Amino acid sequence: MANPITRKQFLTGAGAMAGAAVFAPAIARAARPTVIKFGCPTAPDHPVTKHAIAAANRIKQATGGAVTMQVFPNNELGNDTNTLASVRSGAVQMMAIADAILATLVPSAAIDNVGFSFKDTKTVFAALDGAVGDIVRRDIASHGLQPMPAIWDLGFREITTGTKPVETPDDLKGFKIRVPVSPILLSLFKDLGASPVTMNVTELYTALETHVVDGQENPLSVIEMKKFYEVQKYCSLTNHSWLGFWMVMNGPF
Repeated sequence: MANPITRKQFLTGAGAMAGAAVFAPAIARAARPTVIKFGCPTAPDHPVTKHAIAAANRIKQATGGAVTMQVFPNNELGNDTNTLASVRSGAVQMMAIADAILATLVPSAAIDNVGFSFKDTKTVFAALDGAVGDIVRRDIASHGLQPMPAIWDLGFREITTGTKPVETPDDLKGFKIRVPVSPILLSLFKDLGASPVTMNVTELYTALETHVVDGQENPLSVIEMKKFYEVQKYCSLTNHSWLGFWMVMNGPF
């Protein structure tokens, strides 16, 4: 004959079953890997993308697969402005963003774009790994974003032209040059006597090919990646401004 179940035993068992039901979803969630969607504007073969993928592989290995970073190159998650909005909302967890573009939200991020302010890369990192970078990182954090400690190096910006090399400031007088939407770079080229035009980099190749603009300025890696050498004849190593990528993550995430 089966032993009768007392009311206390029944309630204890029911409570345990209810507890297991409540905590099961949480346990299942904890077992799932944490996924970081990482938006990147550069091409798959660009050094920034390659190093991001290398970092993703090391993160996965170091965490035993508990953390997975998915790298989306070529603005696959949207243009820089849209991706930044997605990172702020949490729809995307992380992105690489150029300092000049981040400056539309965090003005101090453009401090390293000031014309002819750094003589070499060593000087750049002495500033941005130190007190100057601390100011920018605090400002980024004040907007609900978590910056990684180090900015990534895109290099100094150089000028390409289709008609003549730029050897002195006089060569820029009246010159139609494309610049990003950056008040600092607009101001710099206006002061040098040029006629700067702002446009998205995705439109730039065609603009150079059809002579909507006569030239442009970008780091050498971008000039190579976008194949501007196909529609430009000269490249002048002016080192007029430095470009870096901040790695920023959604703060709450």
